Amino acid sequence: MAKSLAVLCIALMAVSISAQSHTLTVDLEGCDDDYLLMAHYGGEQILVDDTLYKDDSGQYVYADTILPDGPYIIVSFEDRRYFDYIWDSMDKDVTVHAHWDSLEQRRYMGSPINQAFTDYVHYLTAHQQTVNALLKQEAAGQDVSDDLIRHGESLIQYQEQIKREYPESYLVTVLRSQDPLDFPEIDGDEEAQLIHNYHYRLDHYFDRVADDPRFFRSRYFKGMVSKYIDEYTVQRPDSLAQSMITVLDMVQGDEDVFQYYLVQWINKYAESSRINDERIWVQLTDRYITTGLADNFVPDEAKNKMIQRAAVQRKSLIGAKAQDLTMPILDIDSTIRLSIDPKRNLYYKLSSEELSLHDIEGELIVLFFWKPSCGHCQEAFPVLIDLLSEYDTLGLRGYAVNVGSYKQYQEAAEFIREHDGEIIPHMVDPEYTSRYAERFAVLKTPAIYILDADFTILYNRMGAQQLREFVERALSDKGLMAADSLD
Repeated sequence: MAKSLAVLCIALMAVSISAQSHTLTVDLEGCDDDYLLMAHYGGEQILVDDTLYKDDSGQYVYADTILPDGPYIIVSFEDRRYFDYIWDSMDKDVTVHAHWDSLEQRRYMGSPINQAFTDYVHYLTAHQQTVNALLKQEAAGQDVSDDLIRHGESLIQYQEQIKREYPESYLVTVLRSQDPLDFPEIDGDEEAQLIHNYHYRLDHYFDRVADDPRFFRSRYFKGMVSKYIDEYTVQRPDSLAQSMITVLDMVQGDEDVFQYYLVQWINKYAESSRINDERIWVQLTDRYITTGLADNFVPDEAKNKMIQRAAVQRKSLIGAKAQDLTMPILDIDSTIRLSIDPKRNLYYKLSSEELSLHDIEGELIVLFFWKPSCGHCQEAFPVLIDLLSEYDTLGLRGYAVNVGSYKQYQEAAEFIREHDGEIIPHMVDPEYTSRYAERFAVLKTPAIYILDADFTILYNRMGAQQLREFVERALSDKGLMAADSLD
């Protein structure tokens, strides 16, 4: 059964001249395509390197062009079926014999490493089928432990034979990538050993493959990266950022792979709504965008915008001290004219009094950026008012900033009255003198920060549904309410 690609990204790549050329002939019975594509993996993408054209004899021929050693796929543009091919500079003239409907039975002439790879895949498939059958027998109550041990030992012996015969090959790197890590034993209890194993895995997980850049273009590497990031790394921003940096530094010499992972992660964490995820984005931007390491594929305009955004977000990360804001208070009971346009017939409400964020006294302060036309703001606002009423005696305070235009001030005032929102000061900045968006990276609303008495940011960017959870968690962390009272 042929493999099939759901997506094929066509991007003709420039190739290195570091490897030697050889001629590849594909005798593919049953294929009517006029040409086949030579491609390689770049993360999830399939990047096309060159083309194999059908000659007069009906065979597909690839010659003269030099490719770097490593894994490739030969793929039909018409139906996306493909098979693996290892470009090895030790090969000279290679012929692949196969039928389009049974590609797994292909044979390689003139390329021992390709034949060895195909034979190993066949062996591994049969081995896994046998093991699965034995496991079913074991589940049914039969004692098959000796058979399982024997088959496991046979697989190891086969792999060791390949390592001896092809010690410098890409195939051996694939086998090494599947070897279990050997964790050194340390003095200490079980918990200390587990902690040591966690850090040892992060530090040495890629040791088996890091010295073979051919492997970075394989689907096996993609699987290793996914496990490393999603399973083996603690899902906290600083830990995730460090693991991503480990991967990116390792693959930096392969621009396709480097670009794929950097762009993927930059885009993912630029838009993430998880608490403190912007910390990952800032660290990746600082290390690779600001320093120019991504200049080959990041345009200057995009680079400058990212640098500016990182500078803003850095000031509003968890652990930073919130910058002060001073703004007029929205007065929901009286109307005044603004100095910016005293002749206009104004219908919004504004007080001549100003209030600074750093003038708020409390054990915890919720800084709430919102506008009345925002659906999620309408959802979060009543929750905030309830929390401020419920925990007023514990020192919970608020500072709300309406980021809508002056045309929405009357709507905001009506919304505040409707929801008994007078418990919190409501600020507006029609002339935008405070530059609150730059100071707190207000990219969308609501933008919510929880500050301590010294205005240190404890939590940021929680959604409306998370507001109560994080306010109560912060109160508990401060010892202001019992932890066992939390749901």
